[in-house]
Amino acid sequence: MPGQLRIRDLQHKGLEAAAVVLLVADLLRDEGPLRCEDSDDVDSENTSDHEDNTEDTEMESEDKEIDERLAQSRREQAMLLEVVGLVIGQQAMGLGGDGRRGPYFRTLTTDDWFPRALDLPDQDFRYIFRISRPTFDKFCDILGENAIFKSRGRKPQRHVSWQLGAFLIRYGQLGSPVRDTYLKMGIGSGTVVLYCR
Repeated sequence: MPGQLRIRDLQHKGLEAAAVVLLVADLLRDEGPLRCEDSDDVDSENTSDHEDNTEDTEMESEDKEIDERLAQSRREQAMLLEVVGLVIGQQAMGLGGDGRRGPYFRTLTTDDWFPRALDLPDQDFRYIFRISRPTFDKFCDILGENAIFKSRGRKPQRHVSWQLGAFLIRYGQLGSPVRDTYLKMGIGSGTVVLYCR
């Protein structure tokens, strides 16, 4: 269709943008001195005076300090731009494929966080789940007997503790953010919604 971008075009534009951002980062990092030195001719009478030399030395040290701060800021900006450029490039590469289903960005998941959270001291456990560990265990025992927590298909359900944990993390926070819950627990965003029904 005329006027409509295809996935391949978006990928190409994303890679171009990433290249431009990385080029700017390289230019920032490799650029020479930021400030031009004053080229005013100094009178020979003024240079022989001790007070003027002290003022010149102080000004030179201030100039060096400013130059060092500017250089440090420039290096930090270059590093940040490199990260941004790499992220743009990675997302553009993720747009590959035949384009029929569109891009799919998968969030990395892990099974490590939740078991470690269950072993936290009670004060930290309360901070995350908003209830004490003994209460959490009692809820798991009571809910585990309910038929809704029994698997009816070929794929087994996660233990009731995972489902209860996701529910407590999501609804124990202001605004009930799905993203925060799936990032903490290392499960998919759709799984969080299923666990919290």
